[in-house]
Amino acid sequence: MSLRPVDRVILVYTAVVTVVALARLPENAGTAGVLLANALVVTLVFLVNRPGLGRGGRGLADLYPLLILLALYGALDLLAGHGDVVTHDATVQRWEAAIFGEQVSREWWRREPSEFWSTVLHADARRGPSRCTGAPSHFSPLTAATS
Repeated sequence: MSLRPVDRVILVYTAVVTVVALARLPENAGTAGVLLANALVVTLVFLVNRPGLGRGGRGLADLYPLLILLALYGALDLLAGHGDVVTHDATVQRWEAAIFGEQVSREWWRREPSEFWSTVLHADARRGPSRCTGAPSHFSPLTAATS
């Protein structure tokens, strides 16, 4: 079984997020859902790379990185404890301005606004801070009391 570059990136990202989730598990039970999701993602990566996949399996192998993107994005809010964890946004923004002469991410969405992608990526923010796009914590008995 040979993994494609996208599969390797997903596995490395999942490993890093798993380490962060394990470190934050004692203070934030919501990370248990992230750990479960990561186990499912790793399983999916290996399932879609098995030899002898049919047409549907090959299609899923091509599409799964896009399908799990929202879940991976949604897990960030859980890992951050819904704002309880210190972030370094201001520092990163200063680096971005120093390296590129502007804040590329901010300028990009201002120059090329997309109502569709804004709606998709921020849909759960409109429902409140206790919800996360695609995050399995909604189904985890460990986090039912905290959601």
